[in-house]
Amino acid sequence: MAVTYKQLYQKVLLRLKTLDGRALLASKEAVNNAQRVIARTADFDELKTWDLTNAVTVAHQKNYIIPSGWALVRLKDILSIKLMDTSNSRKLTYKSPTEMDSLIPYPEDLGEQRCSWYTQRGNTVELFSIPDAVYTLYIYHTQWPLDLSADSDVMSFSDDLDDVVVSVASDMANAILDGVSGVDWASRAKALLGGAVQEDLNRPDRVFQAKPFDAGTVTYTGEYWKQPFVKEVR
Repeated sequence: MAVTYKQLYQKVLLRLKTLDGRALLASKEAVNNAQRVIARTADFDELKTWDLTNAVTVAHQKNYIIPSGWALVRLKDILSIKLMDTSNSRKLTYKSPTEMDSLIPYPEDLGEQRCSWYTQRGNTVELFSIPDAVYTLYIYHTQWPLDLSADSDVMSFSDDLDDVVVSVASDMANAILDGVSGVDWASRAKALLGGAVQEDLNRPDRVFQAKPFDAGTVTYTGEYWKQPFVKEVR
């Protein structure tokens, strides 16, 4: 059974020292704040989603502002991007801004074609090569929890996290009522979550691992000289 906003803030109220109108307001605010703090501790499966309709490229444009430019709903972090073009569809490879600046200081040198890579600088996503046409993008991303307002609104997390939400929110509400500030709520949330949930430090497109020695032969086809990440041809 889904846990509603009313159920959450009522449980918080039970843990407060007073039950006046100010306590009610503090409880409601704390529930939403607790959800966001918990979302910062890990990438929960229920907060991951594919956006299949809102993101497209613009011909001759390499930079895209997020979330407004692609209308991604409650965007937290981009995990993966696919460019869709029937049999020419491809998953874009993430490259760090440093690597992009080092290997492609002037992206216009690559001309315009279907994108193969992307990087992110703050709220700006850069696509490489520069798109030569309009393409649909499928974007896998995490979301911030839905802000609850109506009593019947359901929390974004699975039901088994309601006790964590209530515990963090209760501490927050008491801090609001007592005028306490500067508390490390993220550490409090992690302590309550315990070993069951660990921070996922590596996004799917950003897996950092040692590369073993490879004496094999790699064959590149096509115009390999236009591929900035091909360091040598054997």
